[in-house]
Order: sequence, then structure tokens, then C-alpha cells
Amino acid sequence: MTAKAILGSMPGGRLTQQDRRRVAAGLADGLPSAEIARRLDRPTSTISRETGRNGGPGGHEPRQAHLETVRRARRGTPAPAYAAGPPGGTAGEEINETRSERGCRG
Repeated sequence: MTAKAILGSMPGGRLTQQDRRRVAAGLADGLPSAEIARRLDRPTSTISRETGRNGGPGGHEPRQAHLETVRRARRGTPAPAYAAGPPGGTAGEEINETRSERGCRG
């Protein structure tokens, strides 16, 4: 049993390109996701998601999978709802109100 298993923590972070090559090799050898996960010390769901997103058991391409993951990771995070402006008004109205409070024109 590994130290991670004893402590109950899950391995974190994204799969590396080397991990993806190992997943592809395990799939090519006919190993189930659970066995590949054990060998990589990762949750089974991580391996299942990896294969599902990237071609399935018969078409997993580690290089393409890694490139797609990098692309998805660069999408950024959507702005929070309050960044769109004040509730019930527009950002322009808020700016004009602030200017008038300060005695500014236009």
C-alpha cells in the first residue's frame, strides 16, 4: 500500500504526457481502466475520463490527448456575474452616477 493510500489523499494535478503514453500502452495491452489507474497511482475516474475524452479505448492517441488538454486548460475562467455590471442597471449608468457624485461632467 502506498503512503497516499494510507493517508487517504488523492493524487492531484493533470496527467503528464508520460502518463498519457502509459495509459495508451495499458489500453493497447487490454488492461482495464482500474488496473491502469492502480499502476499510475491515480483514481480510476481520471483514467476513464482520459480515455473517454480522447478517442476511447481503441483510439487513444497520447500526443493528441495532451495537446487537447493544454488547449482546454487555456480557455480561462468566465468572469463572475457581478463583473457584468450592477443588478438592474448598466455599467454606463454606474459610471455616470459615480461621476456626478464626484462633481464631474460628461
